Amino acid sequence: MLKDFSTVLAVIINLVMVASITRNKSEVIVPEVSAYLITYGGLIQGISSFLLIIFYISARGGLITKSRWRQFIKENSESMEPFENEDRLETCEMSIHMTHRILMTKGPDAIEFQGDNGERDFGNSFTKAEYYMYNFIFFIEDATFIYYVLYFMVSLLGFIYLDIFYALHLFDFVTRSPTLQNIIRAVTENFDLFAITSMLFVIILYIYANIGFFYLQIYFIDTGVNKYEDKPNEGYCNTLT
Repeated sequence: MLKDFSTVLAVIINLVMVASITRNKSEVIVPEVSAYLITYGGLIQGISSFLLIIFYISARGGLITKSRWRQFIKENSESMEPFENEDRLETCEMSIHMTHRILMTKGPDAIEFQGDNGERDFGNSFTKAEYYMYNFIFFIEDATFIYYVLYFMVSLLGFIYLDIFYALHLFDFVTRSPTLQNIIRAVTENFDLFAITSMLFVIILYIYANIGFFYLQIYFIDTGVNKYEDKPNEGYCNTLT
């Protein structure tokens, strides 16, 4: 709901800009009413974008980190041997290397980290700091979180620097439309085919330019030049570029 509100505000700001802003040579003219609407609308839109980040962190932070821990443990299990606590050591009796291996291969929910009061006990400050560091890394790598941060930064640039940055918010409709996403995916996933096709087009154009330059030059005449003057060659194409 908050995202919809922020997007609607961005659309309104852009409509105000299109309908009211004019230009007189090098001077941009913004009516006073429109300036107030853009300024305060941008302020509200920026606040809503920031709140969107806060709410996303509080609502999805735990789920995202748990999902990434499961994936991380699965990847590490293929390259690291899990630590087996055969001596029944408490975490406070383990070395940093031991608790690190447990965290890397079993995750923060490992039985060794379960304290008496139900809270996690990592045994040392290093492994505890390592746990929070990975939580932070896992979360900031989330694509939706990155998108919301960029969305807020665009709002900030539009409010502080130039109103034109608000136009970038209209790309939000791409994230809302599965059809547009499929179109973009079709282009990006087949980029190699497009690149090869473009190269073929350039080659054909270059061959045509060579044929025209060497054999059909008399047909490439600039009609703005009088070919009957003292310098008739000025009306012809003299270079391939």
